[in-house]
Amino acid sequence: MSSFTAAERTSVQEVREDIDRVLRENHTPFRSTLVSWEDAERGVAGKTGSVSCWGPNITDSDLRNEDMDRTFYTIRAENWDEWLGEVRTSKFAVVSRDPSDPSAGLRPETLRKYLETQGLSAPIDDEVGTSNGATIRFQSVVVPIDAPTPESPHPTVQIVPCSFNYHTSSDQKPKNLLVVGSPQGTWLDQNRVGTCPNFLRSVDVETGIETCHAIAVEASAHKMGSEQRDSDKERTEAVARGVAASTVIGTPAMGQRTNVVFVVQIPLVEETPKRKGLHPTTGGKGLHPTTGGKGLPRSIPNDDVGSDDDVSSDDGDDGDDGDDADDGDDADPCRSLGSTYRSLGKKSFGDPPAKAQKTGTANAARASIGKVMGLWKGLGVVTPKRDVTKRLTITVIQYNTVSGGLVAPETVLAEAKNLTTLYKSCERTVHLSDMDLPTVTEKDKEDIAKANPALPPSMVVKDHDRFPVEAS
Repeated sequence: MSSFTAAERTSVQEVREDIDRVLRENHTPFRSTLVSWEDAERGVAGKTGSVSCWGPNITDSDLRNEDMDRTFYTIRAENWDEWLGEVRTSKFAVVSRDPSDPSAGLRPETLRKYLETQGLSAPIDDEVGTSNGATIRFQSVVVPIDAPTPESPHPTVQIVPCSFNYHTSSDQKPKNLLVVGSPQGTWLDQNRVGTCPNFLRSVDVETGIETCHAIAVEASAHKMGSEQRDSDKERTEAVARGVAASTVIGTPAMGQRTNVVFVVQIPLVEETPKRKGLHPTTGGKGLHPTTGGKGLPRSIPNDDVGSDDDVSSDDGDDGDDGDDADDGDDADPCRSLGSTYRSLGKKSFGDPPAKAQKTGTANAARASIGKVMGLWKGLGVVTPKRDVTKRLTITVIQYNTVSGGLVAPETVLAEAKNLTTLYKSCERTVHLSDMDLPTVTEKDKEDIAKANPALPPSMVVKDHDRFPVEAS
């Protein structure tokens, strides 16, 4: 049984589609996307040199409910020719504790300092535009929630961010080390085989046991599309309830936030063995919004065609944007499956869209440590060694809420302006097509094609109405 509330079932898809309509009609560079390509390194096709959907270190990500059976979406720049910022790790704040004293309080520190305390073998020299800098992408999501009542003053939705790295075939040899952070802490993790939940965590200071948690999303009193600064009263109440209070986090331009969760990918040098098994119908590519993260072809979805320059012409156009035209042996075979992606994506919420709703109340969320999802299994890699030739990649997601209807168009555009401002505050912004990308190799293609294990066997009982008869 799904854990979605009635409000979610009737409005998640409608909210998403209405947000996407506003973004398109106002020619913004953003779209609402079910599966986000959060690649540490993409490549180019050999014959044409155009940006490929493949590469030597690619990851698909999505947001799911606590039962892992339905997906939300993210508002982001297009997947294909992605818009990225470049930042210094000394200019990105995380909230953490002193590793030598787990009972110590939280405080902001730079990402570079945090990584130094984790004992990575290669230092971060922190140069923008080199392998020692970091690329960053900013995203957002609006989560439909129930309106508060006297009986339930803080309605909450539990969300689990998930990722699937195509190049991790062993938990002992992950492609990337991960840093997961929120206003309530920062935790080291890694890519794992298959779909990997990026949980928040808590630790028992007496036993040292770490527990995994979903993200508890609830409405704050802050506006969507801007910085959040709690008053002294709001901060005291948030801390007393154990939910996120505003803090410096992320880039300086982000200021204080209550609604941010980020993931940093740190490429490692370990070689990963090839994994056997293909999805029987799609060749084993990518996250699938209805089957637990297996089988969705990595294609350019028709919903995401376009860029800063051509979004005004793509309304209703399911054609190619021209940048990725690629014929012959080097063509990406999954490119033609955009319509499959689209049809699968629209089934992910299970329910038909509701009739047009009125404008609801939208707010920035408090993204807090939520429902317990199990115990953390620890790192599978014993001595992670950073690949000094590869840059770090940061993904920042800002969580928002809406109750009682759709998000007002002006609020959607305020959030688009917020994302644009954050990109422009970076030391430099680039599109993938402007970057020096490696050529996709046959090994990349083989690793990606073999990335997914087959789906579990069918649970349908054959001859369910016949009692078995033993042969005489």
